[in-house]
Amino acid sequence: MLPTPRDAYLETQILTATPQRLRLMLIEGAIRKVTAAQAAQDTGDWQKASTDLGQCRDIVAELIAGIDPEQTPVAKQVLGVYMFIYSTLVEAQFGRDGNRLLDIIRVLEEERQTWRALCEQMPDRPVPASNPTHNTEELAPQRVAESWSAGYVPAPNMHRHRESAFTLDA
Repeated sequence: MLPTPRDAYLETQILTATPQRLRLMLIEGAIRKVTAAQAAQDTGDWQKASTDLGQCRDIVAELIAGIDPEQTPVAKQVLGVYMFIYSTLVEAQFGRDGNRLLDIIRVLEEERQTWRALCEQMPDRPVPASNPTHNTEELAPQRVAESWSAGYVPAPNMHRHRESAFTLDA
Protein backbone atom coordinates (compact mmCIF):
# COMPACT_ATOMS: atom_id res chain seq x y z
CA MET A 1 0.00 0.00 0.00
CA LEU A 2 1.37 3.38 -1.02
CA PRO A 3 1.80 6.02 1.66
CA THR A 4 -0.47 9.02 1.42
CA PRO A 5 1.14 12.40 0.76
CA ARG A 6 0.38 13.32 4.37
CA ASP A 7 2.15 10.20 5.66
CA ALA A 8 5.16 10.86 3.42
CA TYR A 9 5.31 14.46 4.66
CA LEU A 10 5.15 13.38 8.32
CA GLU A 11 7.82 10.75 7.78
CA THR A 12 10.10 13.36 6.21
CA GLN A 13 9.42 15.76 9.07
CA ILE A 14 10.33 13.12 11.65
CA LEU A 15 13.42 11.83 9.86
CA THR A 16 14.88 15.30 9.37
CA ALA A 17 13.88 16.85 12.72
CA THR A 18 16.35 17.89 15.37
CA PRO A 19 16.07 16.18 18.77
CA GLN A 20 14.48 19.28 20.29
CA ARG A 21 11.96 19.49 17.45
CA LEU A 22 11.07 15.79 17.90
CA ARG A 23 10.36 16.41 21.59
CA LEU A 24 8.17 19.38 20.66
CA MET A 25 6.29 17.22 18.15
CA LEU A 26 5.64 14.61 20.85
CA ILE A 27 4.38 17.26 23.26
CA GLU A 28 2.06 18.67 20.61
CA GLY A 29 0.76 15.17 19.87
CA ALA A 30 0.07 14.63 23.57
CA ILE A 31 -1.84 17.92 23.71
CA ARG A 32 -3.95 16.90 20.69
CA LYS A 33 -4.78 13.54 22.26
CA VAL A 34 -5.67 14.87 25.70
CA THR A 35 -7.78 17.65 24.14
CA ALA A 36 -9.61 15.08 22.00
CA ALA A 37 -10.14 12.93 25.11
CA GLN A 38 -11.61 15.87 26.96
CA ALA A 39 -14.00 16.62 24.09
CA ALA A 40 -15.03 12.94 24.01
CA GLN A 41 -15.62 12.94 27.77
CA ASP A 42 -17.74 16.09 27.47
CA THR A 43 -20.02 14.29 25.00
CA GLY A 44 -20.10 11.12 27.10
CA ASP A 45 -18.11 9.02 24.63
CA TRP A 46 -16.03 7.21 27.25
CA GLN A 47 -14.67 4.67 24.79
CA LYS A 48 -13.10 7.32 22.54
CA ALA A 49 -11.87 9.26 25.57
CA SER A 50 -10.21 6.12 26.92
CA THR A 51 -8.56 5.40 23.57
CA ASP A 52 -7.25 8.97 23.27
CA LEU A 53 -5.95 8.92 26.85
CA GLY A 54 -4.19 5.62 26.19
CA GLN A 55 -2.49 7.10 23.13
CA CYS A 56 -1.54 10.18 25.14
CA ARG A 57 -0.02 7.91 27.80
CA ASP A 58 2.02 6.20 25.08
CA ILE A 59 3.36 9.57 23.95
CA VAL A 60 4.21 10.61 27.50
CA ALA A 61 5.94 7.24 28.03
CA GLU A 62 8.08 8.04 24.98
CA LEU A 63 8.92 11.45 26.47
CA ILE A 64 9.89 9.74 29.74
CA ALA A 65 12.08 7.22 27.92
CA GLY A 66 14.09 10.05 26.39
CA ILE A 67 15.21 11.40 29.76
CA ASP A 68 18.30 10.26 31.63
CA PRO A 69 17.65 11.37 35.23
CA GLU A 70 21.29 10.76 36.16
CA GLN A 71 22.51 13.29 33.61
CA THR A 72 21.55 16.54 35.39
CA PRO A 73 19.35 17.73 38.26
CA VAL A 74 17.11 19.49 35.71
CA ALA A 75 16.57 16.18 33.90
CA LYS A 76 15.44 14.64 37.18
CA GLN A 77 12.93 17.49 37.66
CA VAL A 78 11.62 17.16 34.11
CA LEU A 79 11.22 13.43 34.66
CA GLY A 80 9.11 14.27 37.72
CA VAL A 81 6.88 16.51 35.60
CA TYR A 82 6.33 13.77 33.02
CA MET A 83 5.69 11.19 35.73
CA PHE A 84 3.05 13.53 37.16
CA ILE A 85 1.44 13.81 33.72
CA TYR A 86 1.48 10.04 33.26
CA SER A 87 -0.04 9.24 36.65
CA THR A 88 -2.66 11.96 36.21
CA LEU A 89 -3.59 10.47 32.83
CA VAL A 90 -4.14 7.10 34.49
CA GLU A 91 -6.26 8.70 37.22
CA ALA A 92 -8.29 10.68 34.69
CA GLN A 93 -8.89 7.67 32.48
CA PHE A 94 -10.03 5.28 35.17
CA GLY A 95 -11.76 7.89 37.31
CA ARG A 96 -13.41 9.58 34.33
CA ASP A 97 -12.31 12.91 35.75
CA GLY A 98 -12.31 15.69 33.16
CA ASN A 99 -10.93 18.20 35.67
CA ARG A 100 -7.68 16.22 35.84
CA LEU A 101 -7.37 16.61 32.08
CA LEU A 102 -7.33 20.39 32.50
CA ASP A 103 -4.30 20.02 34.79
CA ILE A 104 -2.54 17.91 32.17
CA ILE A 105 -3.30 20.39 29.41
CA ARG A 106 -1.91 23.28 31.48
CA VAL A 107 1.34 21.45 32.16
CA LEU A 108 1.72 20.31 28.55
CA GLU A 109 1.05 23.85 27.30
CA GLU A 110 3.91 25.11 29.49
CA GLU A 111 6.15 22.38 28.11
CA ARG A 112 5.16 23.30 24.56
CA GLN A 113 6.05 26.96 25.13
CA THR A 114 9.40 25.97 26.60
CA TRP A 115 10.29 23.66 23.73
CA ARG A 116 9.09 26.13 21.09
CA ALA A 117 11.39 28.76 22.58
CA LEU A 118 14.24 26.26 22.60
CA CYS A 119 13.61 25.34 18.96
CA GLU A 120 13.68 29.03 18.02
CA GLN A 121 16.91 29.67 19.93
CA MET A 122 18.53 26.45 18.76
CA PRO A 123 17.21 25.56 15.31
CA ASP A 124 20.07 23.19 14.47
CA ARG A 125 21.15 19.92 16.00
CA PRO A 126 23.15 20.39 19.20
CA VAL A 127 26.87 19.83 18.80
CA PRO A 128 28.12 17.22 21.24
CA ALA A 129 30.56 18.61 23.76
CA SER A 130 34.03 17.37 23.08
CA ASN A 131 35.03 15.14 25.92
CA PRO A 132 38.76 14.48 25.79
CA THR A 133 38.50 11.34 27.90
CA HIS A 134 36.40 9.69 25.20
CA ASN A 135 38.25 11.04 22.18
CA THR A 136 41.89 10.58 23.17
CA GLU A 137 43.91 7.92 24.80
CA GLU A 138 45.19 8.70 28.25
CA LEU A 139 48.88 7.92 28.57
CA ALA A 140 50.59 6.66 31.68
CA PRO A 141 52.94 9.08 33.43
CA GLN A 142 56.48 9.04 32.08
CA ARG A 143 58.04 7.66 35.26
CA VAL A 144 55.88 4.52 35.03
CA ALA A 145 56.70 4.05 31.36
CA GLU A 146 60.43 4.30 32.15
CA SER A 147 60.21 1.51 34.72
CA TRP A 148 59.35 -1.01 32.02
CA SER A 149 62.30 -2.49 30.23
CA ALA A 150 62.32 -3.96 26.78
CA GLY A 151 63.47 -7.30 28.18
CA TYR A 152 60.67 -7.66 30.74
CA VAL A 153 59.25 -11.17 30.79
CA PRO A 154 56.48 -12.13 33.22
CA ALA A 155 57.16 -14.95 35.65
CA PRO A 156 56.28 -18.35 34.13
CA ASN A 157 53.97 -19.32 37.01
CA MET A 158 51.95 -16.13 36.71
CA HIS A 159 50.06 -17.17 33.55
CA ARG A 160 49.43 -20.70 34.75
CA HIS A 161 47.89 -19.37 37.98
CA ARG A 162 45.61 -17.00 36.07
CA GLU A 163 44.51 -19.67 33.62
CA SER A 164 43.61 -22.12 36.37
CA ALA A 165 41.59 -19.48 38.18
CA PHE A 166 39.42 -18.82 35.13
CA THR A 167 38.79 -22.27 33.74
CA LEU A 168 35.33 -23.76 33.73
CA ASP A 169 35.00 -27.46 34.27
CA ALA A 170 31.93 -29.16 32.88
